[in-house]
Amino acid sequence: MALASTTIATAIKNLSITGVTVLDITEMQDQVDLRLGPVLMPGPSWIAGGLGGEDPEGSATFGPGMWIFQRVFSYRYFHAPVGSGRGLYDYYSAMSTNLDAIVTAFVGLNVTGVDVMELDNSEFMVVNDPSEKQFYGFDFAVSLKEKVNP
Repeated sequence: MALASTTIATAIKNLSITGVTVLDITEMQDQVDLRLGPVLMPGPSWIAGGLGGEDPEGSATFGPGMWIFQRVFSYRYFHAPVGSGRGLYDYYSAMSTNLDAIVTAFVGLNVTGVDVMELDNSEFMVVNDPSEKQFYGFDFAVSLKEKVNP
């Protein structure tokens, strides 16, 4: 097994999340197009961490053996453009429903050699797309444990 960031990104894109369009790293947009509906796409700091070490249940000697890497994959959720509706609070109910759907889908993420360890979301807030256009949304992160056999 090797580290598999692109495989993980594809698996995340293929999650079934009702009411949310998930973009892969190959589909990222400079300007978010909400004609697709609310969008979840890799965030500005897509991969962070990379803390690795030998599997504590494996061999305690140096050399080939199973390693465990912990990495955080960050995503950004875009719900509606700032200025639409009366403000952020108009979208709380729909954003909460979509956040629940996102969390539920990520709990079921199934990639060989990868375990979901932790899910985290920011508060509902104003977020920027890469072009600096403002949206109501939030940041979402999934911490994964990847098994690597060099």
